[in-house]
Amino acid sequence: MKEIFKKPYIYWLISIFIFYLILNILLSGFYNTIPLIAIYFSSVNWFKLGISLSLTLVIGFLVSVNGILIYIKY
Repeated sequence: MKEIFKKPYIYWLISIFIFYLILNILLSGFYNTIPLIAIYFSSVNWFKLGISLSLTLVIGFLVSVNGILIYIKY
């Protein structure tokens, strides 16, 4: 596990993470939601939105870690 935080793999980890987030935003249509959050600011359930965003970040991190570990192992 410590191998993935060494020099060549940390760049791959960050790039896979960013690629996953961009792909997730484009495919889910979250870019349409951002202006609506500003419009309906008072009625947004911030707790659910925060949980959703944090789970997206955790899943992106886990996807990138798994990708690097698969590359190292095979």
